[in-house]
Amino acid sequence: MADIINITDLGGELNRALTNSVSSIITFFNIIGIALIIYIIYLILRAFFNWKSAAKISKMTKDVEEINAKIDRLTKKVDRISHQLIERGIKKKEAKKKGFFRRLFGKSKRKKIGENNKLK
Repeated sequence: MADIINITDLGGELNRALTNSVSSIITFFNIIGIALIIYIIYLILRAFFNWKSAAKISKMTKDVEEINAKIDRLTKKVDRISHQLIERGIKKKEAKKKGFFRRLFGKSKRKKIGENNKLK
């Protein structure tokens, strides 16, 4: 006679085999899920710190632009003042320098006697 196969024993063996393979798959997915959660937390923290550093950099950029504008205004003033000083220096060089006594006492009240008005 043929061996009678007990279906309940076969179902139990099949169930144990599937449970062992499924439990390892479930454990694998649990490990992947934990790693994924940790990676998402890492991405969130990195985005937060990048946002803070970007905010600092934009503030520094605004400060640098403000400093550049002030430096431009100062250089324009310095250029204008130096140009004025150069023009004044040229005019002073062109003007005749008065004598020592004339600078000290001012203009002389004495009139020069011309050739036509000589005393005889």
